[in-house]
Amino acid sequence: MSSTFDTDVFLLKFRAALAGDELGAFSPPLRALRAQQLLDVWSALLPEERNSALQFIPAETAAELVSNLSEEEQPELLQFLSSSRLAEILEELRPDDLADTLQLLEARDPDRIQAVRSLLGPETLAVADALVGYHEEEAGGLMTPEFVSVRASMTTRQVLEFLR
Repeated sequence: MSSTFDTDVFLLKFRAALAGDELGAFSPPLRALRAQQLLDVWSALLPEERNSALQFIPAETAAELVSNLSEEEQPELLQFLSSSRLAEILEELRPDDLADTLQLLEARDPDRIQAVRSLLGPETLAVADALVGYHEEEAGGLMTPEFVSVRASMTTRQVLEFLR
């Protein structure tokens, strides 16, 4: 793919690969998609096309996509994934998004989400469980336990270097 992303060209090539049962050969362009590019094409994809695309998209990119979908779109999208693929994507979500998504999925399919939760790492579950008790619009539901700590004696340059 070139440095400029053409949504229409991508969709044509993706659909041709899908129709020819050659999606595996098209996986490098799918894997190379950045989250914003994926969001640009997402609304034009049919549900079965979305499911096919999610099989090849890196978990980090898929997680960013999930974070940008509405509460109605998330469960519809994630219901078609295998439990292991769903867990892989959930592991990549920011803690506040993970807690919200787990709540949405649990409301839809409590039995399945228990199977998925068993595949998540203990740290991921602990963080998500700590945030689940808060409504998503409360401060606790918006917070994230991830932060950066620096020494008070550090200069701005040192802090920036540390963050890089």
